[in-house]
Amino acid sequence: AYCEGDLGGFVLGHPSFTEGSLAPRADTEYLALLMIEPLRWGRNIGGQLLDRAAELAYARNKSHLVLWTAATNARARKLYETKGYYLTNAERTSTRQGPLVQYRYDTCAS
Repeated sequence: AYCEGDLGGFVLGHPSFTEGSLAPRADTEYLALLMIEPLRWGRNIGGQLLDRAAELAYARNKSHLVLWTAATNARARKLYETKGYYLTNAERTSTRQGPLVQYRYDTCAS
């Protein structure tokens, strides 16, 4: 996404894989990365990128988007919850970020 002619942020998604397998899950897209230039925070760039990711997933007949975020990242968690993502029961620990929580979004694709 561009903001005032400069790159303001980007989102990276790819097919989601079944835990412990290289078999892709046909119904789920994984959001691997959402990055917003800190000088551009508060301009809804992240929200727009999440909306676009959902549109693309829906167009590819993906029923769900999933992502992981640091349990302590309140700013990101607020954004995801505002956009309709909800917590799953899945948790894991990252050596860099500590405890992670998983969010899911239902695209309503069949």
